[in-house]
Amino acid sequence: MNKIKTILLILAIFFSGSAFGIFGTAAYLRHHLGPFMDGPPPDPIRHLSARLSLSPAQEEQARLILQGFLKQMETVHQEFKAKADPLLLAAGERLKAHLDKSQQVKLDTVLDDIINHPHPPPGPMGFGPPPGGPRPPRP
Repeated sequence: MNKIKTILLILAIFFSGSAFGIFGTAAYLRHHLGPFMDGPPPDPIRHLSARLSLSPAQEEQARLILQGFLKQMETVHQEFKAKADPLLLAAGERLKAHLDKSQQVKLDTVLDDIINHPHPPPGPMGFGPPPGGPRPPRP
């Protein structure tokens, strides 16, 4: 009977430690990464309007300015990607010299995934979920 009690005690300690670890990790992540875990940010114009008490006319001007900014940022992103992709491929080719054939094939897949990574559809003003898309509730 002592042996069974010992095993049950060890199992109880193990499972309670696992439960505390799971809940502790969740609490830590929610505390430190909460804004990132809540999903994409809301429409930045509504956020600015609420924070700055913008009038409808000011809100429209802010929308136009941010739309121009997003177009400029997309251009910068495309220029960067055009320069970075060849550098990444060149580094991959140098790395292949140190890999066996199966690793080289896997590296090709990894590089292809990085270069051709699809971007999610943009939401309002290029941010957040697509219009009408659900936003996860905040805890």
